[in-house]
Parts: sequence; structure tokens; C-alpha cells
Amino acid sequence: MANYILLCHGAPIEFSSFEVPKKTEIVYWGAPGYLLPASVAWTAITQIRMNPFDLESINRYFNGLPPLKDRTLTGGYTYRPDLLLSGDNNLICILINLNNNRYALLDDKWVFKLSAFITNANEELIHLLCCTGNQVKPDMNVIKGLEQTNPNNLIPH
Repeated sequence: MANYILLCHGAPIEFSSFEVPKKTEIVYWGAPGYLLPASVAWTAITQIRMNPFDLESINRYFNGLPPLKDRTLTGGYTYRPDLLLSGDNNLICILINLNNNRYALLDDKWVFKLSAFITNANEELIHLLCCTGNQVKPDMNVIKGLEQTNPNNLIPH
């Protein structure tokens, strides 16, 4: 089982859907149509890294979001709409594999549909954080102890 944190831009794709593979779970740390402030998203990464499976504890960090059960997508079901995920050259967007302690910075050339990202997922937990475009100086301590790599080396295969 692999565990990922994906902090990037996300936009709904009209008239599209995707199926989450069995035994895979996506937790959307936001709400449909709601983008997290970048500073909240960066702090959330620290909370997630402490214990990625303790969703209730992580959830306590966020205020004013719908119930966790309404933001968790579980395997074996189809969801609408699909999301277009993208990186940025000005904001720091990042993909972290918590199992091998590697991360990749995502530039504006990195564009993926969520459905394509999870196509080969197998028993994975993906923490998805989509944030607004206001630049904040990220606390790089959230990636302390991680090794940088190419994004293609981290995508589920």
C-alpha cells in the first residue's frame, strides 16, 4: 500500500466521471468548489505526515468543512466530476510518496486528470489538497527528511 499527498491546483471537468480502484481511498481535504488557502494546505501536510491513516485527527485541523465521510472517495465506486490536476511555476505544488519518503515539485507542465493519476492505484491512500493561487512562503520543514525526485517516478504504476 502506498500513501500519497498531492498539493496542486484542481478544477472540475464537466461531463466527466472516474472510478476509484478497489481498496483505494482518496481523501479530499477541502470541499467541492472550495480551495484551501495555501498556508493551510502546507500546514496540513505536516498533520498528514504525522499519521496519514488517522483521518479523524487530521480532520480536526480543518474548520468549516463538510463531514469527512462526504469528502472521502472509496474504491469500487464511480464519482463525478473528474478533476484536472495541475502544477504551477509560481506556487509550490508537490507530490509526496509517504512510503519511500520521496517528493517531486510540480511545475506548470505537470497536468493530470485525477482519473489518470489513480488508474493504476492499488490499495493506496491519496490525500488531495487543492489550494488558491495566493503565494505564501512555504515552510520547507514539511518536506524535511524527504528525497527529491522526478514526478514520473512517484505516480502509481
